[in-house]
Amino acid sequence: MNDEIADLYRQIKEKRLDREEALKLLEKVGALSRERAGKGVSGSFGGVLASEILDEKAIDYFKKVLASSLQLPVERIEADAPLEKYGIDSILVTQLTTQLEKIFGSLSKTLFFEYQTIESLSRYFIEAHRRQLIQLLETDAPSRVSGARVEESGSV
Repeated sequence: MNDEIADLYRQIKEKRLDREEALKLLEKVGALSRERAGKGVSGSFGGVLASEILDEKAIDYFKKVLASSLQLPVERIEADAPLEKYGIDSILVTQLTTQLEKIFGSLSKTLFFEYQTIESLSRYFIEAHRRQLIQLLETDAPSRVSGARVEESGSV
């Protein structure tokens, strides 16, 4: 199982799979992994690989949030580009923070000034709001940005 996951990850990194196909396969692997874990079978997402997958899914999620707010195609958002490249101003920062607070609860009003790229913003959420982020990404629903707050419950 771990070899299959590692191979899938390599295909994604080498861009041999398109993003939609890769996400579908990751969802299937994740469902199988959860099913096996429920039956006591070893072979779930392992440490480093799981972390890399979470990083990529988080970056994709925040790129979608920003693209939606800016009304740009998500492909135009670069994870390592300074947010100022997209004309982020204090009004948009306030709107984005308010949207994210609906999911993650109270956030620093200077969040987008402290973390000035999608990559750094994603790392912040992985570290500070990991449980909520994983729960959000498992639903794979970017529209949840405008939805209700995700409550922290149980361990992930």
